[in-house]
Amino acid sequence: MSKLSVEFWTISVPIIATAIGALIKMVWDSYLEQARSRPIIFISYSKGHKNGLFSQYLTIKNYGQTTGWIKKVEIEPLIENDGDDLMPNTFSDFKKFPLAPNQEFTTLISGGINSKLIAVDNRKFKIVYSPDFRKRKSYVTEYTVNEKGLPTILEDGNFQVELRLEQQNKILEKMVDQQKELIKSLGKSS
Repeated sequence: MSKLSVEFWTISVPIIATAIGALIKMVWDSYLEQARSRPIIFISYSKGHKNGLFSQYLTIKNYGQTTGWIKKVEIEPLIENDGDDLMPNTFSDFKKFPLAPNQEFTTLISGGINSKLIAVDNRKFKIVYSPDFRKRKSYVTEYTVNEKGLPTILEDGNFQVELRLEQQNKILEKMVDQQKELIKSLGKSS
């Protein structure tokens, strides 16, 4: 081997290896940055009892760091409540809808004194969305919720089971019935 070829290999191999390593690190860092800054979109429940009214809400929120474009939201089975004229499945209408970081939308799915969501053991949510930087390949968030075990927040801030609310509603209904009877009896005695 000549002196020139030995010098070529001793100088060029480390330079080429360093260039390849720098290129791999640059691609890897770009991938990690996109993964860290991606949108993360979930639908969550909240149930509460305040001022004698029971209400349940669904909230869709982007917990990520970039805007997520919602392509599709599927809820199976669809949410139903007994007696309310509410439209609880409005998130299913989101198509090509942007959701900015920390932006959220809340919809009332059940509300009133005797209002109640028809709870199921397994309600499946599927949200398909993509970030601005990656329009072709979508992210999919998919999970199942057992609605029968969801806690309720009372106006005093404590989590309680729905049974306590039902008991309080029965007591209130009984008091209202007693007031009605009292008013009727006062009207008859006059």
